[in-house]
Amino acid sequence: MHSVDLSRDPGPAFESDILYSRLFGHGLHNLYQFDDVELLEIDKRVRDSNSGSMYLSFHGGRMYKDAARLKVYRKDGKFPRATQYTGLKALRDVMEEDARFPSNKEE
Repeated sequence: MHSVDLSRDPGPAFESDILYSRLFGHGLHNLYQFDDVELLEIDKRVRDSNSGSMYLSFHGGRMYKDAARLKVYRKDGKFPRATQYTGLKALRDVMEEDARFPSNKEE
């Protein structure tokens, strides 16, 4: 078995009954969250592998959300919304995990 990061590489070096992928994404220090297009590409690479057993291990700042989003997509065929809001409220809701509000110029 060959481990590969399907977010960066098209697939393992050789075919196997087991596909194991550690997904780091493209951010520095594992601070990364996959967008829907990237998760679709990962899912396509998984399906194209024709492996019997497939294991994906997410290793990023939003690894639990990324894994849950991909799981929902594979079950329902669509990604869950990132937030219940739109516009600036959506931006604040998404950023709130990593930012403090209110924020000011000095901070």
